[in-house]
Amino acid sequence: MRTLRTIRNCRRWKARCSRTWDSLVETDEPRVRFCDGCEKNVYFCSTDAETIEHALAGDCVAREEPAREELPRMVIGRPRVPIQVTPTQREARVWNKRERGIDKVLDGRVEASRRCPSCSYPVLSFRKTCYVCGHEVGRAE
Repeated sequence: MRTLRTIRNCRRWKARCSRTWDSLVETDEPRVRFCDGCEKNVYFCSTDAETIEHALAGDCVAREEPAREELPRMVIGRPRVPIQVTPTQREARVWNKRERGIDKVLDGRVEASRRCPSCSYPVLSFRKTCYVCGHEVGRAE
């Protein structure tokens, strides 16, 4: 499956950073690159724990996600021939949904008083379920 390494938690951009990991300046550390746009180090995170740690520290992070062409096509209406979703596309859709949940948490700048017992990502007090894994945590009182 083709993937992209995207930059997240960049405080310079309101929207998602348009740069990719491969476009950043290499450093002595293989999992750290330098962004000459915001003049900060970007840390490649392959686990949720790394992502949370760096996000809470205010660092820019990079994560891998499925490339857009790996996702099933969205069709509106009734196609003459039903769209067949392959197992790879199904896997890419689930992975992409989780990464979008991580984006929502990072966009909230990870300032929450509680964590999801399932995936450890911060959960805002008004949320009934975790953005990332969908685990039902109930609303904080």
